[in-house]
Amino acid sequence: MKAFTLIELITTLAIVAILVALAVPVYQGFIERGKLVAGTEQLISLRGLMEQGYQAARSYRNGDDCIISDLNSDDFAFTCEADSNTTFLWTATSLGGVGLGNAGSYVYTVDQDGVEATTKYDGTTITGSTYWKIRD
Repeated sequence: MKAFTLIELITTLAIVAILVALAVPVYQGFIERGKLVAGTEQLISLRGLMEQGYQAARSYRNGDDCIISDLNSDDFAFTCEADSNTTFLWTATSLGGVGLGNAGSYVYTVDQDGVEATTKYDGTTITGSTYWKIRD
């Protein structure tokens, strides 16, 4: 019966450790991007609901608030501002402790014209954005 030597076992463990060290950050990146996409998809859905409400009431507002109430998901807090009957701005702000860095590390917006913007990405403030940044 032939057995493995200690050198062979250590070499095998070292190779496995290197592979795990390479795979874990890639996997975490996939999880992070999935959460960011889910947040922006929710903004798309909220914009559609706002348009449906506008068609029914001819206003994006219900009193001083948006016709759709603010809500939260597992990864983002969503807020709406409606400065007039014909404008709104939905904002998705990442929550802390959900694998997206500190609270507020990612901030996305959409308005009544469908203008999408990223105002914060991975903790860095972005100005003049006209799209949702999901990855570097």
